[in-house]
Amino acid sequence: MLKSKKLDDQNFEDIMEYAIGRLPYICPDWTDYNAHDPGITILELMAWYKETQQYRLDVVTDDMRKKLLKLAGITPLPPRPARCRVEIPADVSHNLPVGNVPRTLQPPFCRLTTDEGILFELVSPVTGSAELGAVFVEHDGGALTNVSEVLRHISISPFGIDGGRTSLVINIENVGADDDTLRFWFEIDDDYPVKRNPFRDESQVTRKLEWEFLFDTGETATVTPQRDETHALCQSGYVVFKTPDKWKREGEHSVNTLKVRLADDSSLCLEDTKIKGISLRSFDAVQQETLSYIKKKDTAAPERGTNSRTHLYTVSVDPEHRQDLCFSSTGLPNMKLRLDLGNRRKVLTEKLILMCDTMCEDGVIRKQVWRYTDNLSKCGARDRVFTLDKDGTSIVFGNGEHGGIVPQGSNTITIVSLVLSFCEKGNIPKGTLNFVHSGEEVTRGPGEQAWASAPARMHCPCPNTRAVGGRAEETVSEAIARLNSRLNSPSKCVSKEDYERAALRTPGLRVAAAKAIPYYDPREPSGRTNISVITIVAVPYSETVNPMPDDVFMLAVSEHMESLRPICTKIIVMPPLYIPVSIAVQIRADENSDTSRALREVIRGYLAISENRQIGDPVVRNDLISVILGLDYVYKTERLDFYIADGKSSLSKGLDVILPKNGIAYLENLDVTVNGYK
Repeated sequence: MLKSKKLDDQNFEDIMEYAIGRLPYICPDWTDYNAHDPGITILELMAWYKETQQYRLDVVTDDMRKKLLKLAGITPLPPRPARCRVEIPADVSHNLPVGNVPRTLQPPFCRLTTDEGILFELVSPVTGSAELGAVFVEHDGGALTNVSEVLRHISISPFGIDGGRTSLVINIENVGADDDTLRFWFEIDDDYPVKRNPFRDESQVTRKLEWEFLFDTGETATVTPQRDETHALCQSGYVVFKTPDKWKREGEHSVNTLKVRLADDSSLCLEDTKIKGISLRSFDAVQQETLSYIKKKDTAAPERGTNSRTHLYTVSVDPEHRQDLCFSSTGLPNMKLRLDLGNRRKVLTEKLILMCDTMCEDGVIRKQVWRYTDNLSKCGARDRVFTLDKDGTSIVFGNGEHGGIVPQGSNTITIVSLVLSFCEKGNIPKGTLNFVHSGEEVTRGPGEQAWASAPARMHCPCPNTRAVGGRAEETVSEAIARLNSRLNSPSKCVSKEDYERAALRTPGLRVAAAKAIPYYDPREPSGRTNISVITIVAVPYSETVNPMPDDVFMLAVSEHMESLRPICTKIIVMPPLYIPVSIAVQIRADENSDTSRALREVIRGYLAISENRQIGDPVVRNDLISVILGLDYVYKTERLDFYIADGKSSLSKGLDVILPKNGIAYLENLDVTVNGYK
């Protein structure tokens, strides 16, 4: 291990003592070492400067830590605004003025304001008039159960009710002519003891669903979603469909139907889907205020023999802040422009763009796009970049050596993209989020749509949602902690613990338990092998007793482990083997009618897979006796016998149950004899 060198190892007195001690050898004629001597004064100045330099050399600053983190591939995360979901009624777009203004609410200037005056902006346009009708569960015989009211209060399991293959039927009403797509929001209940691992990518699914459109003629049409953020209703998100042409539209007084059910070959070892809510009028909103934004469009291909291309930039500006977005340039190095942020809002740097007068290589000044950088010192003399000061309240330009200089002139700098946010202060708890549409008028830039305010204020209460995800810029300490966490999660597995940790993190699955067995091959008669083989025993989480993984689950674990294994190592994934164990126990205790039930619970708790008990661990007789004696009213365990008849396990000399390497014991029968205490 490298030892750190202390550079700040001298103070002012030590430096002066050493310097004066060297004077007789360096300058013998110098005999006056008192403080009034000018030479001593100069030495004191140099000693002070040396002490200051040593202190700075011995201090690791945050800027230095950022550079070291960047070498390790870690960059502090930028600030992020809070997000929420809001229900906007279908009649809102119809209340907008007609004429030259589209009957739609378009981002980013479509805003909602909380009671506290915090602005949120819609992410997607509010269009269409389709609304959710009744929701049913269809049973095997075709009978329908209306669950619309139930869904308002509790979660429902639409598939496999009563052991059957039930379906979810959704009615859609008021489909209008402008409803080109149907955008369903599914709220999935994810309250399980074992959390689901994040999915590998958008295409990964662990179960298969069959979606159908139903028509008035009795015809059905199988459909595939255009986008499915739920991964087959495994997590909350949007499911988007293209609206069928055969559906009747607004004014035809017809109800359209969408039906979904589990496919016959879908994974059955997973937990049941629990739906908390369904909506057709849900829209995402972000806690931010866009003062301006820019769009780029290439208008012509480059001329032959050149790399030049004509660009058209469309800039949309909030009219209330138009005067705050234009600045004049002094033409001096390190120029600063003060931003009027107000209420300590933060600038989202990834969306900060300037349009400045720029001296091009041919000597002509043209409008060019300038972009944000976190460090001007790494930029060249002609780079069109800028940064923010440490407070994040001023734009700072380069000095002509690191970062270009904007030529002197009036209104030469325009902020063409500026988004402000409260970041972590925009996180609003559940039950307190309430929006009031301010009805402010907004004008778009050239080539863009515009919309005027509705005549009335629109109230959007959100009692069952909250704004989450807002965070400040990541500090250096937090970035270091993230690096340490990454180092503790190796990309390749080496040890037994690495394999088990990786199996538990299989993307898209809930893995209740996993065990890695080195040099064990279940295909060998003895199970032992000398080649590099790692056998993984994986157990899925399920609400059923003794869940067994199916082919879908096993394949997902196998593919994930294959991507992490070292070269020349073979991975085998196998299911667990459940071993039934019958127990006869005779205890001396206070007479209690619940003794048998209490004993059954503590024994099952002992046999369950946990931090203290893993797959393949033997059932130790003395440990089980200790667990039983942990009950307050049990004074003595007089006898405890195991009975096994599966042929895969055995009893040791100490009467412990020895399980196979992939074995999990479970309580089959329990015979309890209670003798009163005398």
